[in-house]
Amino acid sequence: MKRLTGLVLLVSAALLGGCGGEKLDARQLDWSNGLAYKHGDTEPFTGTVAFNDELPNNAIAFWRAHAMPTTHMQAQDALTGCTETFVKGLAEGDVHCEGVTGKQALTFRIKNEAVEGEAEIDYPNSGDRALELNFSAGVLDGRQRIWSSHGEKIMDATYANNAPVDGQVYGGDGSVVHYKDGKLNGPAVYFDRYNKGPQSEGQYVDGARDGEWQDANSSGNRIFQAIITSQPTPALPDNYRWGVYSLKSHWDHGSPRGEVQGFDKDGQLIFDWTLTDKGLEGDYMDIPEGSSQPRKLVYKDNRLVSGMASP
Repeated sequence: MKRLTGLVLLVSAALLGGCGGEKLDARQLDWSNGLAYKHGDTEPFTGTVAFNDELPNNAIAFWRAHAMPTTHMQAQDALTGCTETFVKGLAEGDVHCEGVTGKQALTFRIKNEAVEGEAEIDYPNSGDRALELNFSAGVLDGRQRIWSSHGEKIMDATYANNAPVDGQVYGGDGSVVHYKDGKLNGPAVYFDRYNKGPQSEGQYVDGARDGEWQDANSSGNRIFQAIITSQPTPALPDNYRWGVYSLKSHWDHGSPRGEVQGFDKDGQLIFDWTLTDKGLEGDYMDIPEGSSQPRKLVYKDNRLVSGMASP
């Protein structure tokens, strides 16, 4: 019986040693050619390392790329310490980091020097779940979920090779878009990270703008320039007003079709015209550049048929 007990203890010790290895403080490591060594050893280190005085670079990089856009906290402010496993001098296996409250804030796994499998990120101040991500060979692959600090699920999407395929995708600035079969499909809202308001809002069908869209701030002018250089090119009159603040436009499978309205920063209508597959059509109104008086024109098949092009 004693002999059997001794054998069990030896086997258990061997298994534990193979799984966990030695445990070190990060200050006990030396680094050479990208490999970690215990002070004084000539063989690369295998075991667990506690990072208490400074965070490991891979945890900082992971937090910056995936957690900071949602938590709005830098890794140095959110995390207080990490433990990391090494095999033959390289990070291999689980990485665990605590938040400022002492609760788990970050867990991910490294395989062959890349993030692999499920990663979990919690809000550092509350411990509530913030993100559940899935990786394959270092890129997003599989189901990705994000929750707001109030517990609302704001993203639930499937990715393949780092690209969204299906579901609702959230951007760190508050933008939300939807994907189906790898294409943008459904309602979309983009936010201006500087002005803290909606920048573009509308919907996509099979990856293209469709229906009514509203664009403001920098997007207003950008989309307006895209419209006036589209095919067919609208035959705009002389001195047309190009400096718009916001734009309301209608689209058909990625092409501007229907009413297009431009507004200044005060919300005043500065032009109103209609586009068809031939160009400008019907009544046209604008306030020309350098003028405060509106002019009204009539177009047919992208040609001016009534009114004066110059004010």
